[in-house]
Amino acid sequence: MGRNYRRSGPSVPSRVRPCTEVARSHTFDGRPGRVGTGRLAGMKTLLGFLAFVLLAQGAGGLLHEVSGRFELWGLVHRVGFLDGYEVYASVVLIVLGLAVGAASEKAGS
Repeated sequence: MGRNYRRSGPSVPSRVRPCTEVARSHTFDGRPGRVGTGRLAGMKTLLGFLAFVLLAQGAGGLLHEVSGRFELWGLVHRVGFLDGYEVYASVVLIVLGLAVGAASEKAGS
């Protein structure tokens, strides 16, 4: 009564390729090359910019505490709950900026 739909041969149709073969042959945008190089380049740029901002804010905070200048572009001295801890917060921003910069270099390789 019913038909036997069982096929002989491989269980996967010939048109379907394994995921690893697809990953090796095309990027996410359909061009041959490494998988996701466009996304990694964008991530590296974003992390590099974030590292620069963190380093600049940390250095500006330290310079503001030492010299009393740089009032316009430093944000550490404007945050109320950091009163008395501006130097520590600036050092943390510098260290965090260095860590994010190292991560951006690692993302590019």
